[in-house]
Amino acid sequence: MGLSFTCKEVIRKQHPLYGQERIEIHHIQPKFRGGSDDRQNLEPLLLDDHALQHLYEAENSESRGIAKVHYWATSQIIRRMNSTEKERLKGKLKHHK
Repeated sequence: MGLSFTCKEVIRKQHPLYGQERIEIHHIQPKFRGGSDDRQNLEPLLLDDHALQHLYEAENSESRGIAKVHYWATSQIIRRMNSTEKERLKGKLKHHK
């Protein structure tokens, strides 16, 4: 069972840019690795930061299978981004390397 809308909003409101930017919920311990929807396992991230987090996790995965999951998650987040968010991600990727 997923998070309720109310729970997601409570977590999103913790981000300092809430109301100004789109915020997503990131599972610190991924659900596919036994992570839960408990609040201590969730953190609010900007879309571009969420994509970067999954990209980082893909690049540092111990197996190809896990890396594929994180690359897939990155691609799904990028699909939801608007042009401003994509440009911000490109800028962060330049500094990431």
